[in-house]
Amino acid sequence: MEVVTLLVVLWVVAPLWALISALNTQRRIGELEREVRQLRLRRVRPEAGASLPDPAEPAPTTKETLSGSAGELTQIPAEFAVGSHGPFEPAVTTETVKKADFGLGRWLTGFFSGPSAFARLGAVVLLVGVGLGLKYAADLGLLGLPLRLWGVVALGGALLVVGWRLRKVRAAYAAALMGTAFGVWYLTVFASLHFYGLLSTGRAFALLALLGGLLAALATVQRSQVLAVLGTLGGFLAPLLTSASSASGQANGVQLFAYYALLNVLALPLGVRFGWEGLPLLGFAATFGLATVWGVLAYRPDSFAVAEPFLLLFFLMYALLPLARARFGETGPRGTAVALLFATPVVFLSLQAALTGGAREVMALSCLGLSAFYTLLATRTASWRIAHAAIAVGALTLGLPFALGVNLTPAAWALEGAALAWYAARKRSRAWSIWSAVVQAGAGLAVLWKALGEGPPIALEGWGLAALLAMAALLSARFVQSVWPPLARAFAGAGMVWWLLGGAYGLFLEHAGRPALALLVVYVALSAVVLCVLGARWSLSALRAAAYLPLPVAIVAQLAWLGTSPLTDLGWLSVPVAVAAQLTVLEWRALAFPARFRVLFHALAFWFVLLILAWSAASAWGGVWALCAWGAVPALGVALIVTEGRRVPWIRRDFAAFVRLGVLPVLGSILVWFWLASGHSGRMGSWPVPLLNPLDLALAGSWYVAWRVLTRSGTRRTPGLSEALEPVWSAQRPHTFAWLLSVSALLGLSTAALRGVHFLGGVPWEAAALLGSGAVQTTLSLVWTGLGMGAMWWARRAGQSDERSARGVWLVGAVLLVAVTVKLFLVDLAGSSALARIVSFVSVGALLLLIGYLSPAPPRDRTSR
Repeated sequence: MEVVTLLVVLWVVAPLWALISALNTQRRIGELEREVRQLRLRRVRPEAGASLPDPAEPAPTTKETLSGSAGELTQIPAEFAVGSHGPFEPAVTTETVKKADFGLGRWLTGFFSGPSAFARLGAVVLLVGVGLGLKYAADLGLLGLPLRLWGVVALGGALLVVGWRLRKVRAAYAAALMGTAFGVWYLTVFASLHFYGLLSTGRAFALLALLGGLLAALATVQRSQVLAVLGTLGGFLAPLLTSASSASGQANGVQLFAYYALLNVLALPLGVRFGWEGLPLLGFAATFGLATVWGVLAYRPDSFAVAEPFLLLFFLMYALLPLARARFGETGPRGTAVALLFATPVVFLSLQAALTGGAREVMALSCLGLSAFYTLLATRTASWRIAHAAIAVGALTLGLPFALGVNLTPAAWALEGAALAWYAARKRSRAWSIWSAVVQAGAGLAVLWKALGEGPPIALEGWGLAALLAMAALLSARFVQSVWPPLARAFAGAGMVWWLLGGAYGLFLEHAGRPALALLVVYVALSAVVLCVLGARWSLSALRAAAYLPLPVAIVAQLAWLGTSPLTDLGWLSVPVAVAAQLTVLEWRALAFPARFRVLFHALAFWFVLLILAWSAASAWGGVWALCAWGAVPALGVALIVTEGRRVPWIRRDFAAFVRLGVLPVLGSILVWFWLASGHSGRMGSWPVPLLNPLDLALAGSWYVAWRVLTRSGTRRTPGLSEALEPVWSAQRPHTFAWLLSVSALLGLSTAALRGVHFLGGVPWEAAALLGSGAVQTTLSLVWTGLGMGAMWWARRAGQSDERSARGVWLVGAVLLVAVTVKLFLVDLAGSSALARIVSFVSVGALLLLIGYLSPAPPRDRTSR
């Protein structure tokens, strides 16, 4: 023990002192050089309007003694004296020095630097040496007990006398000597009580009180922190140097803690009265450090009755320091006072947990009692109110897991976080807002840990906890909206996430498969409406994001079950609820959604409804009816929108944008379906009627709807439709859609003729069989000739109003007739039967003659006409 202590002093304290001393010396030299340069500049160029002191009057010389952290008595030269700088910089008073912010690092730097640094270091080393010498002499029985003790007392007296005589000449050095003297005497009294048993407890404590009073008086008279620190340090080192900490038993514990309590009672008033930060720091470190050592080496469960009262006593001593500081004019937390303020409850709870073995009930009462105590302090100290309140909240937060257990702790933390957010709004404090976020984040982590680490709870518990966290977060967002809007948005987002995750978690625990997805869609849709209403009422724009959830969630849920009908297994409930919720939140005026998003989601709702209806019809009917449903249902939807859609307010408001964004993509899908479905035979056992079977009717109807919407001639009967499509037409070549629909019509009529031959003539629906059939070739020739004749006849009638378009149509009809003629000679003449060839040539020839008479080629312009 002796060797270890000596090595610590020599190899740790000494190098640390040397380094700090060097750095402090360099800093002080730099400060002096800067101050000298400033004085020279001011004397050469005084500030405008500044009055110089009268040269006839000598500058006053200040000889005050500044006893700072190092406690040195420094004679200040006249040119650097307080008040000698005139109006150019404020005077530094002793009150300012007293209230300066002495941090721990600054205090250590000052203590182990300066001209008397070696004296202070020597005092510490001497105290250690005396303690080790007493222990060594006692172990070997050297010099006799009276001689040893009186010798140490005499050494202390000599140090005190020499220090007293040097107090005016070398104040700092004298303070180190006198402090060492008191340390030696503290060591002697404690050794006589605890180690040798020469003094009774009453006499020993009376001597200690006498020494403490004398030390306080000398330190007060000389305003010397060094004297007080060194003397008190000797008292605190006495148990360690005499190995008293290793003694066990109740009596030893009582004497040890009572001794330290007396030292604190003597030292703390000096530190508070004069603002000496070294004394509270020394007392805190020594008291709780020795308590920890004693607990590790000597504590037994039956010693709880001894340790607990002293732990409470020491805690109260340092917890009540802010009250004492406030009585002496301290304005608020600063320097080491803040460190002691927050370290005291932390150390107390740590030692309390060690003494009680972490018992839940005891720790819960300790935390709750600590919270109540600091709440009371917060009401008594205005300058320390925020710090005390923060500790009270922290103690309550730590106590909730002990009091409520794992299951209820997240709920309690969530409610506490909401209460803190309310308090932050009342005080308009961002600090309390951050603390609220931290507490609620802890609640969320606790819920996740419980769900992932201990297995899934029952559905109501899982949803209930998540819902409670969500409501706490949403209320917190409402409270801190005016204090810190970014944090309010984060609270709102967290509330939405917890609400939706909790619902999904509970639903998938209770249900499975398609019903779970359908119920999830309903839950999300209704939640979106509620969240958007809250966002509008509470002016929380972040909650508006919930409006974009119903339809995407419904679409994903439907795509997850492609193999079944979308309206089965509660799909009949989820689809209309999702669509209604989506349209409701989009049309909520208070939310003021951007127009582009509103039109996009209206179009998405339109697509989704058409998809569900077509999918349901196809699943219900099957066969050719299913194929027809995929074209007929979208065509009917488009027809309904373009003819009756303007009666709906939200379509009428954005009709042009909705047609371009919502209707045109559907028409594109209809044309794709038209080309694909045209290749189907359309055979139905109960309805083999050409041109009147469901497939031909669906193809004709879908083509007609496309022509009515996409062409200029078709939109003339629909108000507002041509204006909506004008930008689309302007971006294309003229009559692009008309030519596309003409080619589609040719394809549709040709395949309809093939299906008629297939039904009536019994030709198999195969490419080779159809191409090799004379009846098919004759039918195609007649159909194409009829189409060409119809085009040319229409061009003849429309030529007076639109000559350019009419000539283009007439040329198309002519090209079609030429193609028929070429087909007659290359295909029909070579591959058809005699009767089929005769019918084809006679029929086509007669039609050509008729066309030549009724529809000659229109003129290129009016001159040629």
